[in-house]
Amino acid sequence: MSERLTRRAALGAIGTTGLAALAATAFLPSKAAAGEHPHLHRVLEELRAAKDELENTEHRFGGHKREAIEAIRVAIDQVKICIDNE
Repeated sequence: MSERLTRRAALGAIGTTGLAALAATAFLPSKAAAGEHPHLHRVLEELRAAKDELENTEHRFGGHKREAIEAIRVAIDQVKICIDNE
């Protein structure tokens, strides 16, 4: 298995991670209801928490841990760009 993150795997992981984070926070009151897009602020918090959790565990998640962390990092960067351009 290639150690290099493929574009397809990254996009799939980003989409899955982003949707899971949005679904997990959809029914919670917003802590960061700033701007016109409070879900973006909440998903950013969730993505950061998920990345921290992955980075601080010994579990390897079937060999997908490194790719998931990288995909989350990319998703965080993209959400920050969206927030900066609200």
